[in-house]
Amino acid sequence: MTVVEPDEPVVALCMAELAARGMHRSAVGILEMSLSLRFTGWVALTAKAFTTPAGRPGVLVAPRVGIRDEEVSRLVAKLRGFSPGDPAAQGHSLVMKDLSSLIPERGAMPPEWGTQDDAAWDDVARRIADDVVGAGFPYLESKATPEAYTRSSMSRSGGCSGRRRPPSPT
Repeated sequence: MTVVEPDEPVVALCMAELAARGMHRSAVGILEMSLSLRFTGWVALTAKAFTTPAGRPGVLVAPRVGIRDEEVSRLVAKLRGFSPGDPAAQGHSLVMKDLSSLIPERGAMPPEWGTQDDAAWDDVARRIADDVVGAGFPYLESKATPEAYTRSSMSRSGGCSGRRRPPSPT
């Protein structure tokens, strides 16, 4: 599969669906929502082109959800000499997951997130927005405390040093 332009019409429709559900656009293919004064929820939408075995082209949307700790973003910005809103600083404080990992029973790339028919884009956008709200929002809310965010961040990086932690004794 190849990545297609982020202004792919189906991504734009997904963004409109998510905006109607309380998110706001922060960049092309990226939406955010405030979870608290400290935490921001984040959704990225990437469109990928594919070809069916019959040779028909299609588009599949791969959503990711994440949470950003604004205090960590400010600290990273200060330490690295970035402005506080610089995406380079914000990216270092994101804890992300593929949306599909939150609904594993539907597979790595749920087929309902793709289409070969331009007329079905509205349905795909609605389904993705439903999945973001149904699985992504609860995940984001569950990570919107310093303790939960830190646990997720540590498990993602293997700990502060970046080295793997030894297994816990059983």
